Amino acid sequence: MDLGDEMSHEPIEIDPPVLEDPGIAKQAVIQLLQTKAELEDLIDTLEMLSDSEFRKSMDEALAEVEKGETITFESIENLKRFLEK
Repeated sequence: MDLGDEMSHEPIEIDPPVLEDPGIAKQAVIQLLQTKAELEDLIDTLEMLSDSEFRKSMDEALAEVEKGETITFESIENLKRFLEK
């Protein structure tokens, strides 16, 4: 499938009585809200990845994980104590 097909700016023909169905209208709103949230998440991700300092920190953290240089905690309380230090 070509993404250009999905990005068409052609108006979508919808039968007006369909829009009056509360179930269909509710589903449409749910889909729009989910799409909006996904787009906001994508924008946030792109902003973080475009930050060179964040990207450097992320690359360093991933390298530490690959080397097995991680810390595990037995409980949330242990994590809290570690963070308080």
